[in-house]
Amino acid sequence: KVGACNYYGYINFDGKEAIPFIFNNVRNFDERGEADVVFLGREVTINSAGYYQEREDGHYYKTSWNGNLQGLDGIFELMPNPCSYDTEETCWHFVPIWDNYKWIIRVLIKKGNPQKVIKSVDYNCDYVLGGGTGYWTLKQEEKVVVLIADVYTDGIEKLTFDADDVVPVFDINDILQGRTFVVKKENKYGVYNKPRNWEEVLIPVEYDEIKPFEPFKFAVKKANKYGVYSAGKLSGFEYDNVTKYISSNNEYSGLLLEKAGKYGLLKNNRIIPPVYDSIDCYGDRCVVSLNGEYGIIDDNAREILPIKHEKIIPLGNEYFKEKNEKGWSLGYIHHGTIYPNTFDDITLLSDNKQWLELFLVKTGENYGCINNKGELILPIKYDKIMLDSSLYSPRIISILTYKDGKVGFCLISYFYSEKYCCKRTGNHDFEYIYYVEPQFDECVLQRISRSVLGNYYMHYAAVRKGGKWGILDQTPRNLTYFANDINLEDVYEPNWEDLNYKYNSFEELKEDAKDEFDRRVRKYLRPWTIINNSNGEDCIIRWR
Repeated sequence: KVGACNYYGYINFDGKEAIPFIFNNVRNFDERGEADVVFLGREVTINSAGYYQEREDGHYYKTSWNGNLQGLDGIFELMPNPCSYDTEETCWHFVPIWDNYKWIIRVLIKKGNPQKVIKSVDYNCDYVLGGGTGYWTLKQEEKVVVLIADVYTDGIEKLTFDADDVVPVFDINDILQGRTFVVKKENKYGVYNKPRNWEEVLIPVEYDEIKPFEPFKFAVKKANKYGVYSAGKLSGFEYDNVTKYISSNNEYSGLLLEKAGKYGLLKNNRIIPPVYDSIDCYGDRCVVSLNGEYGIIDDNAREILPIKHEKIIPLGNEYFKEKNEKGWSLGYIHHGTIYPNTFDDITLLSDNKQWLELFLVKTGENYGCINNKGELILPIKYDKIMLDSSLYSPRIISILTYKDGKVGFCLISYFYSEKYCCKRTGNHDFEYIYYVEPQFDECVLQRISRSVLGNYYMHYAAVRKGGKWGILDQTPRNLTYFANDINLEDVYEPNWEDLNYKYNSFEELKEDAKDEFDRRVRKYLRPWTIINNSNGEDCIIRWR
């Protein structure tokens, strides 16, 4: 039990509040997280989630720190709840209190670990309008007062407006840019900006509705039409509606503009006119449709790919699949290139956050993989192909392949060399670390901290045939270092020689894996010799 400024609560051993410091008294905290508290002259039982309820004089009474207090004394329909705003060092705890038929907003400012109250300030008001992250709005003598947590002074900033209501729209951690407020007075709306010590009117209080989307970006309604305020300018009132635009990959990309059943976009302070049947954005490109045909434009509405294609579906932020008379082809969204190979379907196998992008393709009932240039990486012959995330690396993708009830695996690495061409993939961007056809009953890809492979590719496969498990790694290398600018035979081959199905379970295999690799290292380790290659670079040769 702790007290601060004559208010009490409970903290745990980490110094965090179990029951907030807002009660006249607290007692009987038990293992269920419940305590008896005195609040607004009433003694009730409250739990650590802040919920209690009772009936008194026929009035329903309940509260939650994340909900609303309703029906208090049968007078008010809504009472905002206590809320906090935290930085790394300081916490502002806003507590609305109904005391003797008057409202008080008490602000407790806390610091330290465990936190201690360094300041307690009370603000009287006629009633509470609302609150949000780091602020409260109050009505005081026909004025609206906004209380804001001041992260620069560990205090409270108090702003006063001659208005009926005010809704702040700002980033509380970036007050140097100024703070914008949607102001309501006599059923008209405008926007004020209040940097430190001065005030400017961004939009006069004379419009029917203002919808804030972010600081300095608003939809403004006049005579049933909307304009948009952006980059310090208010457009003409020509839109039927303006809403926040969330793309199909769940990213906020601007404001959607609607006019006569057509769609456009306000994006990066540039307006794409509402002339399209649909619009979907990916980075600085948009897939649009018009009269049943699809194309790609940039955020200046310039065509990257003409609007004449049967269908375009984005695959992540950088690629798309395009429907044509032969099937689906892969395309690169940034310059609108469509690669010639066609398939029955294409889906993104690896995400765009990785260096390596692979795509699952289907022809008939079989599956394969292509790279980000539409080139075939895995043949279209498998019943199923799955991405395995257990060996995640920015430059490596691990894949499980299935055929006729058996499973195999493949690890593909990204690199780039104009001179070195991987024998198996036939291009300069990808090479196989492993390529093992489906032949096992089960396969689990694993990492190992030390192996005969050296230190770069520390992977192996735990494989099962019948009821026994074995360890399959790579054949020990002849060259542990080599330059990429010379053509070399593939050095990544499965180590079939040491594969022994001797474990009764996967757990038994994992327990012995480190010792097994120590045995393999001792078996293959030989003194190494340093020589110069034809380019004058050092190569280390390990003799088997």
